[in-house]
Amino acid sequence: FFFVSMDKDGYGAPDQAPHPLVPMKGSAIAVTPGVVHLGKDMPPKPHRSLKCLPAPFLACMLGVASLGRVWFLGSTAGLLPAALGTHVRQGCAGVAAAGLSLYATKCIAWPSLAWADTADKGRSPALCTGCMTLMVLGSEVALSLSLPLGQALWCTAVALHLLIFGRFAWGRLQDLREEREHLHMGLPHDSWLAEVNPAWYVPPVGICVASVMCKGLGPEIELTGLALRWYSSMWFLLLLPYQAWRFVCGPLPPPPALGTMGVFMAPASLCYAGWWIVDSTNVGSGWNGGEFFGYLLLTLAFLSWLRVMGTLPHLCKVFWTSPNPSFACLTFPTDITATAAIMAYKRYLHGGAEEAVVGVYCQVLIALATVVILVVVAWFAQAMACRDMLRPPVPLHLAVPPVPTPVEETKPMLCSVDPDLDLDLVAPSDGAVEPSSDAESEEERYVGTLT
Repeated sequence: FFFVSMDKDGYGAPDQAPHPLVPMKGSAIAVTPGVVHLGKDMPPKPHRSLKCLPAPFLACMLGVASLGRVWFLGSTAGLLPAALGTHVRQGCAGVAAAGLSLYATKCIAWPSLAWADTADKGRSPALCTGCMTLMVLGSEVALSLSLPLGQALWCTAVALHLLIFGRFAWGRLQDLREEREHLHMGLPHDSWLAEVNPAWYVPPVGICVASVMCKGLGPEIELTGLALRWYSSMWFLLLLPYQAWRFVCGPLPPPPALGTMGVFMAPASLCYAGWWIVDSTNVGSGWNGGEFFGYLLLTLAFLSWLRVMGTLPHLCKVFWTSPNPSFACLTFPTDITATAAIMAYKRYLHGGAEEAVVGVYCQVLIALATVVILVVVAWFAQAMACRDMLRPPVPLHLAVPPVPTPVEETKPMLCSVDPDLDLDLVAPSDGAVEPSSDAESEEERYVGTLT
């Protein structure tokens, strides 16, 4: 392997590297002994293409759209200036709509690529965040522009999310079947459960965003939101023990996927937000699990937030040294955590010292969500504009010349002959040991011991 460091004139993106030898940040490779210098002999930069837009870009747009909702909810609770709430919500929705349209253009131009991504264990959760963004936009359109159009966008997003989840679940069943076949045949295999990460929460539990955004869209959609709230909560409670064991006792994800750790704090807060919204509707009141269920979800949300905050220094260190698109997974979890805290603040606290303390805590969460989203969006903009995220990676045969395979030297075979035997042996040209005189039998021709 070559351990490379690039200069600032190259191209490529870290998440698009098909091989460790492909240059990512520069054109000249400066290495320790075993140098491969490409410099001016590098092939010309390939043209930028929307085809290379990474799927985590959708998670970033979901964070932007949700940030407007957080500010609007904070303004209604008296935690932020009332004049900013509506304007920030509409502005964030416009930015998210532009980004979602950009990725939708990619899916229309390369439908086979988008269809293959729906079954991929890494990209399908990111595609689900695109559907969740469309749910948020559908609610915004219903409130600001047209109710029928908002209802159509909401229903389309729910249908697409369920389709992607079905493809994701079918792919994991195929992995399980292949693992069982290898186990039955005695072949080496890796358990697909070892690859489970918090991002796998997104396909089954992320559809609860539809419940959060169903209020005001009509009784039929509110009833569907109630059903989806119970559906996502069931999946959350089923997956929570294994995910908690993997996250607490298992190793951390590798740096290219380290940002997925943030998803761990999202499901409980999202289910609580869905519980809070559905309980405030005429359809969901009395069929939402009661106050005990709300307290349970709120407790799990706080504990999961504490666990992720314990790894925040490590996350900041990795993002500072080697940022990558997986950190887009931190945007929506910080938003929904702040949303759940504000909802609890509005529901349970009405005066007293506790209200002031929890109000400051909610303001800190809003500030944290805003900073995280601004940093991640700025990195994506810089990566797309300056670091050439939209350029395809350099083919391996153009990036690094073939390395000749060293020829191993053949070692002579050592042989010892019994000293008691009086044999006239000579070594022929090919190195074999054979008797030089005629013998009467095969046993008298050669007697030896190999060592």
